[in-house]
Amino acid sequence: MKFIETAKTLLLILPSLIEAIRAVENLFPESGQGAAKLAMVRAMISAAWERATDITGLFESAWPSIESAINGIVSVFNSFGWFKK
Repeated sequence: MKFIETAKTLLLILPSLIEAIRAVENLFPESGQGAAKLAMVRAMISAAWERATDITGLFESAWPSIESAINGIVSVFNSFGWFKK
């Protein structure tokens, strides 16, 4: 994906990413489960991506950027103490 397309896509899915992260964290609040939580968020976003009509590009090519965004969101949430440790 090109920069502008990637940036627009990340902004478009940002609210959904935040909701997915919060939902997974609420289901599994234990620490040390980051890889499993990330896999669950990935599955949720991938399923939605496959059915979306307003997003272009392949999910696999966008995933590295999405994963980086997820890591950043989780880091900010953790810094504010929004997730249990």
